[in-house]
Amino acid sequence: GLLRRKLKFQTIAIREIVAGIIGTAGSILIAWMGGGYWAIVAAPVLMQLTNTILSWKAVSWRPKRSNSPMRSISHYLKFGATVTLGEFANFVSANVDRIMVGKIWGFSQLGFYSRGHLMVSVPTEIVASPVNSTLLPILTKMNDDPERKRKWIIHFYRAMLVSAGTLAAALYATAGEVIFVLMGDGWNPLVPLIMWLTPCLFIKPAGGVLYSALIGEGDIKALMAWSWIGNLITVLAIVASVHYGLQVLAVSISGALFLRMFVSIFIVNRSLGTLAGPLMLALVIGVSNFLGCAYLFSELKGLLGHHDFGVIMVLIIMSLATAAILGIWGVSDPSFRRFIQPVMAKIRKIGKAA
Repeated sequence: GLLRRKLKFQTIAIREIVAGIIGTAGSILIAWMGGGYWAIVAAPVLMQLTNTILSWKAVSWRPKRSNSPMRSISHYLKFGATVTLGEFANFVSANVDRIMVGKIWGFSQLGFYSRGHLMVSVPTEIVASPVNSTLLPILTKMNDDPERKRKWIIHFYRAMLVSAGTLAAALYATAGEVIFVLMGDGWNPLVPLIMWLTPCLFIKPAGGVLYSALIGEGDIKALMAWSWIGNLITVLAIVASVHYGLQVLAVSISGALFLRMFVSIFIVNRSLGTLAGPLMLALVIGVSNFLGCAYLFSELKGLLGHHDFGVIMVLIIMSLATAAILGIWGVSDPSFRRFIQPVMAKIRKIGKAA
């Protein structure tokens, strides 16, 4: 938290990369030495231990006894409790679908559903995590300039929808090829499931932008409304659809995310003001981009299939097409340029440091 507050993103990135390497290497070593399931346990333990050591090395502050009365920090405790309860509600709504799938459909279907969910959630985290961790301290420092803060929220929200939506469309079109390369023919039932879950790949990160904006604003009532109303929508969608099969469940979850986005825009507009119109316009642009790219990529993949291109070649060509679409957005859309320029500058800075 202190590193993010000081905008030390390079230090954070290096710390997380080193922790990931050590955790993964340690897990592989333990598995190779016959450690069994302890190899799975070791990876997160080693990562967190390394993160802790490197964090203490990077930050001079140490915890100490405070002489301040409890009432002086009561606001912070109340805000922290609100965020914690919201995160707990998010955790419950994010896992209740797997619990119900296992109970109703059994372990076999749970395995397929969990793998399909993972195939979408991992790239979602890759897209959202660095942006949201960077955005929160930036927006917090703009609390004295509300107009500038609103502009940044709109730019980040729109650019996230466009960039992640283009990647989601590429996954929608190439789900079969991705599954074949990563997991083999035996996992073909995952393909339609992943296709229906691909909206999560751009709706969730965009929602994370608005969530960061609310945390930066410190609006406790808005955060409570965001967490509990949004998660109630997700849970109700899961309960209503899980009995009808995994594909219906995937459609229902994606639909619930769209409904939650409308609720989120309403809450953010009430908290920060004059944002509903630009955010709704950005959402329309983002969804249109996803649908258009999904159609374009699907047609391109079909054309490649008629010419008997191999799976790897298809994925390479589709990756180039995705990069071309993102390049077009970078040239034509000011919001996308404002979003990507600081991100690319940070990547170059980290590369030079490495």
